[in-house]
Formats: sequence, C-alpha cells, structure tokens
Amino acid sequence: MPATSRLLVQSIKNVTVVTFTDSSVIDTQHIENIRKELYEFVDRQNRKRLVLDMSKIHHFSSSALGILIPLREKIKKLKGDLILCGVRPEIRKIFKITQLEKHFKFADDEAAALAALNVVLG
Repeated sequence: MPATSRLLVQSIKNVTVVTFTDSSVIDTQHIENIRKELYEFVDRQNRKRLVLDMSKIHHFSSSALGILIPLREKIKKLKGDLILCGVRPEIRKIFKITQLEKHFKFADDEAAALAALNVVLG
C-alpha cells in the first residue's frame, strides 16, 4: 500500500473491512490511489469478501463511484461479496440516481455488513 493511504484496513475472520478515513473523495489523485489499493486487495491478495465502510464520507464524486463498479465485477468473478456500509443518505442518492443501487449490497453499519456475510463476532 502506498505510504499516503487514506484507507484503514482490517481483517475480521475471512472478511477485509476497508474504512474510508476522509470525508471527501473527490480529488483525482486520491481516487486513483484508492482504486489501486482496492484492486490490489482483489487482484494480488485474493481478498474476495470486502466491506467498504463509507460512514465518514460526505462528498463522493462520480469518478469515485466509477472505481466501485469494476471492483464489484472483480469480486463477482471470484464468487465473493462486496458490501457497502454506513452510506449516508446524500451519497446513497447518487447510487439511486445512477441506477447503480440495485447492483450493490448495502448495510447500515459494519456489524450489519459482517452479519450479512455470516461473520459472528464475540
């Protein structure tokens, strides 16, 4: 991972939980770095069960949305799962307007996402 990572990554059982640490994901270079990191998890590290915690994000560009679509396809080919959690209503609206909402799984928070993946904590 690049030294300038803005993603907090943790493994919980066989699931990789990636938390966006910035409130804004609109800068082109930032989005490219995120793309590289996320694709690295799937392409090189064979992590096929991902939860993306977007609870801190207030601003999300269409370019950022554009990295999620190929990520979902990569994971789908591996017969894995991708769940977006903590998506604020104003960000969720972007998914709805672009008609991408039906292509992604959503959960209210990390615990709900892990439960949807049958990961029991405790």
